[in-house]
Amino acid sequence: MLAVKRLVWSDNKTEVLKGVTFSLNDKEAIGILVPQKKQGEALARIICGCDDADEGEVIFGDEIMSRRALALKKKIRLVPAVLVIDPSCTPVEYLDFVGRMLDIEEEKRYRQIKEALELLALDSIQNKIFLHLSTEERCRLAIASSLIGNPETVVFENAFWGIDQRTVDSMLDVIELILKIKTVVFISQKPAEVKKLCSRVAILSDGKIVIDDNIEQIEKKINATEELHIKARGDGEQIIDAIKALECVVSAVIDSTEANGVHSIRIEHYPKEKIKDDLFEQLSKINVPMLAVQTFTLTLDDVYFSIASKEQDEVVEDSKKIGFLKSAPWGRRKNK
Repeated sequence: MLAVKRLVWSDNKTEVLKGVTFSLNDKEAIGILVPQKKQGEALARIICGCDDADEGEVIFGDEIMSRRALALKKKIRLVPAVLVIDPSCTPVEYLDFVGRMLDIEEEKRYRQIKEALELLALDSIQNKIFLHLSTEERCRLAIASSLIGNPETVVFENAFWGIDQRTVDSMLDVIELILKIKTVVFISQKPAEVKKLCSRVAILSDGKIVIDDNIEQIEKKINATEELHIKARGDGEQIIDAIKALECVVSAVIDSTEANGVHSIRIEHYPKEKIKDDLFEQLSKINVPMLAVQTFTLTLDDVYFSIASKEQDEVVEDSKKIGFLKSAPWGRRKNK
């Protein structure tokens, strides 16, 4: 069992993790969506014992992970966003180096290297130097190295960074195999990856896990109420009062008003099959035409991107205050 308890970690006095907590049973997987890359990197490195947390602990079974827990580190492996090795090293040489560092005896080491190269389709380029490997091949090598020594747990930290979705899809069979036989922590900034590979998903916000459940339950919870956007022409205050008179309506607000008196109105309501008919009838009573109506259903992606947009905006604002960053494309995004 893997238990992550109240992890706190700071970078240059800025808190990156603020009490991250979750647990996994053996051969269970969790996908963790992080708004900022630094959060994912810090979480992955602490779980794998590359860094120590400022507060909190990571427990495997009855053992506590730390930078000094050398024996425990053999049970868990990291697949990083960027693999950095000697540019003149070949895949077979690198995997042999990993095996030697893990004290795997020669015959067993060669067998594991051969299996890893074949599984990740690297056998045909096993003698190609790292400098000439593509981003995809480097990713495959990072995954292959994580299998040497047969660890109990694998942590993916934005492992497919810079790789297009078609290429990622070509590796799904291997990843799904790993998910079946290992305990897996899959950290990413891409909801599409997480949703394809993990049924259980957690989302970080402000350095803490704010959502942790299976995807179906998450989307069910965030859609406990639904949202309608309508356009109607008339007295704005009178329209809002009429809409709020409906029993299923939670709130109604005017987002904008056009020059011709047409209001764009956002309505939050409890699920009701005939809500559109009820609105049409209610507005007809006050002689207000409903000109357009659109239903909105939130998804896991919507929730994550809303959190990510907010945190990225805050990073830009803080950077401007201290003069490090003047502008950034993602910093100009607005919260919905």
